[in-house]
Amino acid sequence: MSRSLWDKRREALRDLSSVRGGRRLISYVTSTRPNWGLDMRFDVITRIHRQLEEVAAVSKAKLRLDLFIHSGGGDITVPWRLMTLMRDYSDDIDVLVPHWCYSAATLTALGAERIVMHRMGTLGPIDPSLEPQYRRPEDGIEGQIQVEDVAGYVRWLKDQNSEPVDVTGDIRLLPEAVHPLALGAVWRTSQQGQMLARKMLTLRKSKTTAKAEEVIKKLGTELFYHGHPIGRVEARQEIGLDFVEFANRDTERAMWRLYSLYAEEMQLHEAFNAVHEALAKGPLVAPKPISPPGDTPPTTDTRTLDLMKDVFVESESLSLYHESQVEVTLARDYMGRLLYAWELIADRWGEAV
Repeated sequence: MSRSLWDKRREALRDLSSVRGGRRLISYVTSTRPNWGLDMRFDVITRIHRQLEEVAAVSKAKLRLDLFIHSGGGDITVPWRLMTLMRDYSDDIDVLVPHWCYSAATLTALGAERIVMHRMGTLGPIDPSLEPQYRRPEDGIEGQIQVEDVAGYVRWLKDQNSEPVDVTGDIRLLPEAVHPLALGAVWRTSQQGQMLARKMLTLRKSKTTAKAEEVIKKLGTELFYHGHPIGRVEARQEIGLDFVEFANRDTERAMWRLYSLYAEEMQLHEAFNAVHEALAKGPLVAPKPISPPGDTPPTTDTRTLDLMKDVFVESESLSLYHESQVEVTLARDYMGRLLYAWELIADRWGEAV
């Protein structure tokens, strides 16, 4: 009988721990699948706590912890609680970065003694985002607002002129594009992100030449694009994170093997398309038109997609995961045109057996 993916990951977790000198390993992986990325959310904290209890129970020596993390970011309150919780168990904590470690995940890494990066590993800027409710409905603009976008608009106005000018009038245009309350939230959220970065850096016990204010400035305002990928050379030489370490070849291989198993389970390299997956369960044939054709009722069907595991929190002895499930309603009219709607019908945590 073939081994389950969990059995394979358990072996990969064990191998990576062995390569790392027996350090206790916890993985935290959130989906970065195109069209189905999941944020770091506060509900992970109880799962991290359970894993810490598991690894502490079997550790006879002083606990040395590795946090293997892959994430596009999320709630910026998660990193502080996550790392302070881990430090209640150990002062020797490293973060392992196989691939993506962006935004809130980068904030998390700043609290580690060492950030051990694969050559494919990338950190990212820590400028936070505001949720879409701060946009005016009439604008028809979707998505989050990057805090630095607002500050960037003001800087752009000033940069357009070689001589100092009064840009007050142009700045007053901001509330026409962004909800007025967002402008206050921009300042507050920016300050919170900087405060958390500063607090994360002060958690560290090891000596460092990294200057907190310079690191915060570079990660928060000087990279301009929130998705800018910071490789390990740039992290050390340009950002000033001297506690970034280059993984050796054995560690790299073990890290990438584990990441690849998560990528396989979570389909991280295949875009999610609810309609395509629903149609893969069978065709939806157009109805034969009646007279008059406009009165022809469409062919309809509701299809439940397979469960998707989209967050993992694992150690050698325990696999905790979050899973989601989508239901898609399809309708095809007599001309063959397809309409659809989908909704989330499962949003829950589970445990591998």
